[in-house]
Amino acid sequence: MPPVFTQAEYHLEWEENKPPGFLIQIEAEDPDTDSTRLKYSLSGRPNPPEAEQKIKVYSNGSVVTTDSFDAESMQSFTADVKVTDGNSEAYAQLWVNISDLNDNDPILNVTDSSVFSVPENSESGAVVATIGATDPDISNRGFTFWLGNGGQGKFSLDQTSGVLTVSGRLDRRVATSYNLTLHASDYGAPPRIVQATVSVAVEDSNTGPVFLNSQGDRTSQFEFNVTEDAPVGKLLGILRAFDPDTGSSGDLSFRSVLTMV
Repeated sequence: MPPVFTQAEYHLEWEENKPPGFLIQIEAEDPDTDSTRLKYSLSGRPNPPEAEQKIKVYSNGSVVTTDSFDAESMQSFTADVKVTDGNSEAYAQLWVNISDLNDNDPILNVTDSSVFSVPENSESGAVVATIGATDPDISNRGFTFWLGNGGQGKFSLDQTSGVLTVSGRLDRRVATSYNLTLHASDYGAPPRIVQATVSVAVEDSNTGPVFLNSQGDRTSQFEFNVTEDAPVGKLLGILRAFDPDTGSSGDLSFRSVLTMV
């Protein structure tokens, strides 16, 4: 009578990156032959074929791994095994699942050289950028984002969507740019965390000029007195104005619009 495997299928779990070692002892029974005379071997090539270089079946039924596995390149494999008593053969199948470890860092879609810009007059909630991430680990279940140093309360980062928004009033007279440290964490155990420091430039939004009185406060009205016999060219007073914009946007020119009263 031919030998018979004690199991037609063996379902196994092997952790990625685990050093080579013992996988399982397969066994068969043969009423006509002493079990020590049964010989075991691999039958054909595993699926995928690359697994053939990573497992070995000894003639005594011991199955071992000969190399570590990477779940990102091979998530599982199957292999047929054979037993013979010298005259007859029997077959069984190994099903091996490669369990994923959290062994890869998330990859941000921004780097330390990334630069964004936002208008100076942006309102709270204005979107600056959307920060995203990818993870080579096949068991990745998403990311958590948060903002580190450098925002000075002017920016917010949604922990789920990664949307970076304005959260405070921007003023180029205070700061023309901000360096923000962005963090992302996966949900592995333990989690892996990455960060990048990006720059956000505050763009001039051409803020309108304002008139200033003698005390330096904003005003919309000046009053000067002049006698009716004043000569042409007599100085009546000095108008003061200010524009917070930089560069040519901050240059001022004056013109008069006369209204008779």
